[in-house]
Amino acid sequence: MVAYFAVSFLPDVPAFDLAILGWWCFVTYHDRKRKRWLLGMFLLMALGTLLKVTAGMSVLALLGVLVVESVVPDRLLPKWRAVPHRGWAWLGFLLLFAIVFSWYMYAAWYNGLHGAGYTPNSFWPLWETTPEVYAFAVWFGLNILVYELFAAPMWILLFAGMAVFFVAIRRFPLQVVLVNIALLCGVILFTIGWFKALENHDYYFINPQIMAVVMILTALWYVGRRHPQVLRSPWAKGVAMALLTYSTVYTMFDMRLRTRGGTPLSDEQRPPLLNEAQIDHWRETQFWSFRGLMTITPYARSLGITPDDRVITVRDRSWQNALYVIGQRGWNDGNLGLEDTASFEHCLRNGARYLFVNESDWLQRPYMQRYLQHPIGEYEGVHIFDLRPLSPLPTP
Repeated sequence: MVAYFAVSFLPDVPAFDLAILGWWCFVTYHDRKRKRWLLGMFLLMALGTLLKVTAGMSVLALLGVLVVESVVPDRLLPKWRAVPHRGWAWLGFLLLFAIVFSWYMYAAWYNGLHGAGYTPNSFWPLWETTPEVYAFAVWFGLNILVYELFAAPMWILLFAGMAVFFVAIRRFPLQVVLVNIALLCGVILFTIGWFKALENHDYYFINPQIMAVVMILTALWYVGRRHPQVLRSPWAKGVAMALLTYSTVYTMFDMRLRTRGGTPLSDEQRPPLLNEAQIDHWRETQFWSFRGLMTITPYARSLGITPDDRVITVRDRSWQNALYVIGQRGWNDGNLGLEDTASFEHCLRNGARYLFVNESDWLQRPYMQRYLQHPIGEYEGVHIFDLRPLSPLPTP
């Protein structure tokens, strides 16, 4: 997913990268005891959290460490200190939270003033999901999302790292235990709070991957200190190189699958290493419900629909793709909802002339029947209706 989304309109990967750089500065600060590296950590993690608030998981975990080192008596803590300069660290955290909080408050005020929210959703909690959404989210998470996060050998490495961590948990400094437990709890709470994101919103889980990075490095750090000969052995280096090579090739195949465009995928072209659910999902995702719309424009022109005619399209499983592929302007359920008569009447009053229905369940909705009175054509499962004979209903 990091390779696929990269530097794009979604801020998840840049935020994750900044968090990784922030951790590097923190480790360097701990090794060299120079405050400039602590400053670099705060700067990079603040930028990451400003881009994507979930990148703040690392900030909260490190804040927990600072609280423990500041509150717990020294006699109950090991001599090892994660944050030697506690005064500077408290100042850095206060400034970081002030900057992040001020930015998001300003963004909320600005968007509220202009009536345009930054995002159409807030929380997608587990307790608000319907049984159908829950079932599909669980299926998607277990059959597709886990394989988009990591290749199977990386999951083995992660679980091995977790096993090392929990078996040897008493031998780790309290601060290291706290960081890992905090990030693990953060991933669990995030998944519960945005449970619906399991349903094909894989990019939501880019920043929570920081838990895997920290957990694996923690385990390797422990093994390297306790059993240095293990990591220095040719076997360990060979396994590491094989894991890197496998993951790189796996990413290459997955990238080809996700970016191949609308070309059909024959059985001979099915990429190796990927599972069947992944392949079938991304083959269908090339079209979603737009198969009939991809080549409908000449047929629409034969019906007398001109490029200047405003139309309504349902269902659009994107934001604007349906209107784009048919070459029309108008409205769709992505930007207007179209869940009641009032929304359709709004379109009629603003010049809607035709209706394209590309999913048959919409034809069964009671409030839709008024707009289905004048069918004029059907093309590969897409039903087209003339709205011109309808006069808009009077506004209440």
